[in-house]
Amino acid sequence: MKKFLLSVVALSLSATFCAQVAVDTHEYQIGDGSTYAFENVWIEARTFNNFPTAGSYEVPAACRGMAVIGDNIDNAKVLIVKRTAEAKIVPATETTPAIKKSNKLEILVFNGLTGTQETTIELPDSMFCYVETDTLVQCPYPINDIHVDDAGNIILSSMVLNIYNKFNSGRLIVYACDFDFAAATVTSAKKVLDYMEYNEAPDKTYRVDYVGVYGDLLNDGYVLAAISGSYADVLKFDIAGGQLPEFFDVITAKEFVPSSATVLSTGPRAFPLDETLFYLDGQDSFAGLYDMDGNYVDGFKNPAEGYSDAMAAYVGNMTGGNNGVSEFNLKGETFMVHSYRNTTGDPASSFGIVKLDLEGGGSPEPMVVFPSVGFGTESNGVRTALPRVIIDDENGVAHIFGYQQNNGLAYYKFSTTATGTKNVLAESAVKVYNVSNGKITLTEEVASVEVFSVLGQRVASANNVKAIEVPSANGIYVVKAIDMKGAAMTEKVILK
Repeated sequence: MKKFLLSVVALSLSATFCAQVAVDTHEYQIGDGSTYAFENVWIEARTFNNFPTAGSYEVPAACRGMAVIGDNIDNAKVLIVKRTAEAKIVPATETTPAIKKSNKLEILVFNGLTGTQETTIELPDSMFCYVETDTLVQCPYPINDIHVDDAGNIILSSMVLNIYNKFNSGRLIVYACDFDFAAATVTSAKKVLDYMEYNEAPDKTYRVDYVGVYGDLLNDGYVLAAISGSYADVLKFDIAGGQLPEFFDVITAKEFVPSSATVLSTGPRAFPLDETLFYLDGQDSFAGLYDMDGNYVDGFKNPAEGYSDAMAAYVGNMTGGNNGVSEFNLKGETFMVHSYRNTTGDPASSFGIVKLDLEGGGSPEPMVVFPSVGFGTESNGVRTALPRVIIDDENGVAHIFGYQQNNGLAYYKFSTTATGTKNVLAESAVKVYNVSNGKITLTEEVASVEVFSVLGQRVASANNVKAIEVPSANGIYVVKAIDMKGAAMTEKVILK
């Protein structure tokens, strides 16, 4: 993670008007409480009557993206973008052209540990501009989204109404930045994407509200842009050697869950997981895992063998509407925190956590839905419901920050708790030797082998074999085998 400047001065000089944070005192229990614990540290929400009223993220349309930066919870910063209408002409100098602005661009900064709002950072006038004659003109929808890439760069992106339009509504601009939080300044900002493909008569309206990022965007990585509207398309911009991409690839999602969803609709988001997989969440669909060919790999699709009663009830209460998901690993287990309900129902504007079944043989396990009373029921027309996670694996804690646009912001702790010993089989020396053409080959013959999707659906099984064929789509699978000595092995594979 990139180093960044912090200072207690930022706390004492904070000039804001936000409400005081509260604490969600609900006693959350996961199972019998012996394995996992969940608690709130601080919350600002409509349901807690402390949603900010001025000087913060109180303007719904202005604050659509949230990210968290920091190596650990002690230096974590929560960052929310804010775009406020403000006409401004910056006169030309001997070395710089005049700048015509229509918006004031700010980054709201919060202390992750305490929730205290710190000094706001205003972006330089020249950011999110394009050249028109001899003037720099600010694009109309700058800083619509924010992320932190794998190298610790703070990523800011614009919104475009149609990437095929000329200049004013069709320029997708993405910056990789570094901030000095003590001085409340942007210390560096490099354009890593500046794309427009003008067409006099485009046959598509490719609107981009938000992006997803992977890798180090100052060097090598990629940007995903899910398309809003009547499309199932995601644009992929590859960045190599820090050079601006000159074209994009189109990934078309082939399936959604629930199946009633056929397009991404309003404010969809794509979240890269690695070089080959990404999560995609549309307005009418649940978050799902996809490969770069658009194949549905896994998600909340009811497995052939059915969910457990607990998981069936959990999924039965879920809604689409808001978009956001994050996968994380803690103490060898994999979890997904995601938008659970939209602004209606109970609990309105909420998140859920599911434990994924990477050992195979069982249903995914619902952990918790939070807050128990939701964040609120105010309109969230931009569909932002973002979870961000900092992992402290040594201490078994996932620090989870949730932002429900126009309803609130909070920090919860999800942790493992010390318990007794679990009876397990001895570990086998058998490994996966090869994965090719739909066949998984092991290093030796085993007594039994089963293959599962990451959400627990068994897709293949066999006895007394060395290889097994998987009659399923590309994706991530879990191989579980018992060798001839009765020892067990579990290994995750990617099938192409």
